[in-house]
Amino acid sequence: LLYVNHIEISKTKDISIEFILAKSHNETIVENNFTIHKDRDSRVDDDSYTIIIYLHTNCEGGELIFYESTPCSFEKTITVEPNTRLSSTTKVVIFDGEIFHKPEPFYNGQRCAIVCQVSK
Repeated sequence: LLYVNHIEISKTKDISIEFILAKSHNETIVENNFTIHKDRDSRVDDDSYTIIIYLHTNCEGGELIFYESTPCSFEKTITVEPNTRLSSTTKVVIFDGEIFHKPEPFYNGQRCAIVCQVSK
């Protein structure tokens, strides 16, 4: 997947893979405890690419929001809807770990993601 998108990674560096599954019933909001952040201080020692693979995700909310830092705050720049809508569909998001981002809370469904970080 990285090769097809012309993203080169270090073959000798770290890779981190995390599986996240959460479900919400009857409008119960599922918080994720993330603030707006970069992935540079994660389990991977160096600068990294982040790859999020959404599997069987069908919920309200749960968007992945990207931000630009301004002198006084953060401005939303891109919103990625996590829903795949069909059980046989996946959605993949690849981005530089140096980009500010935050997953939003969700409700009424499930959010299933594989989050990978790969050293540059």
